[in-house]
Amino acid sequence: MHNKQRYITFLTPTMQRTGSEIVLFNLISRISENYIVKLISVYKGELLFMLNKRHLIYYVHKERPKSVISKIRFKIKEYLFFKILNANRFSTWYINTIVLWDYLEFAEKNKVKVILHVHELEQMFELLSKEQLNRAVNYPDLIIANSNYTKQLVQKYGRTKPIELCYPAIDTKKVAPNSEIKKAYRSRLNIRDNSFVWAMCGTLDDNKNPELFIDIAFELIMLKPNTVFLWIGGTADKVYASQCQAKASQKSISDKIIWIDSVGEEYLNYFNCADGFVLTSKKESFSIVTVEALLLGLPVVTHDCGGVKEILREDVGTIVVEKNNVSQFTMAMSSYMNDLTLHNKIKGIERAQEFDIEIWSEKWNTILDNYID
Repeated sequence: MHNKQRYITFLTPTMQRTGSEIVLFNLISRISENYIVKLISVYKGELLFMLNKRHLIYYVHKERPKSVISKIRFKIKEYLFFKILNANRFSTWYINTIVLWDYLEFAEKNKVKVILHVHELEQMFELLSKEQLNRAVNYPDLIIANSNYTKQLVQKYGRTKPIELCYPAIDTKKVAPNSEIKKAYRSRLNIRDNSFVWAMCGTLDDNKNPELFIDIAFELIMLKPNTVFLWIGGTADKVYASQCQAKASQKSISDKIIWIDSVGEEYLNYFNCADGFVLTSKKESFSIVTVEALLLGLPVVTHDCGGVKEILREDVGTIVVEKNNVSQFTMAMSSYMNDLTLHNKIKGIERAQEFDIEIWSEKWNTILDNYID
């Protein structure tokens, strides 16, 4: 590793507790001392204020504009913000996610050296115009992909310049089963001791596929009445959440599905309530929550939704053969409920530990050293 100091400016959407923002937070927290770091977030997120004080931290907006006056102020701040960007154009820019397409455009016009970290699913690429997509794929000096699945996606869209792989990673030492927490939080949720709890974690939206979750719950509860389903994660769409709850009510299983809103730092406490993890997502570029489930000693059942295949192996977890097949999900989950020894906890934990932040932050720092002068 080089010893000279170098300048890097990180640009990210929110610095709230979303997957791509947590990934960036974990990496910046372990960046080499050789870097002079500026972090600019479009919105004010709580993770901003948990970083090392040596980093220069800025945010543009406190929240998304709602009133006409706030929208005018928003535009004024955007104008002033681009002046700040112009002052930092000689630094290497590290842009987190492809959604900051306007900053990529500014970078290209001003010949700024860019590293782009891609976490997105294909549907996000499809939202870009042809010009924006071409710029995101081809302008950056380097693209860092969060999985081989994402890497192949970027290549599909025509990337020929370098792409490095850096898996999302967490501090695996902080994720472990805790019987006392499990007992306390199951009591808080009125879950009986003899119930088997299947959890799903993620934002309640169409991609996370709560409708499949409900269909699986209905079929499995018919076989195993002592089963409880737990969904951990909030939503910005209250109408959609109500529709999901109405579907569960129509199937007469409302008392068997517990919907937990965003719970912040208590997230792992609620996850500790689970006996198994079912991943119903339509697409996942990776799946940090699958890593967490393995660390908690949980059997995992999913279908082929993308990057999760890079975590699970033949002897760790189950990927059902046919996508969205409720009966195959139910059969695999029932098998674990009949015999939990089918899940090798030790191998699961060992596999999850391969995604430890200390391993991947070291690789990430090496990547930066190779591409930043």
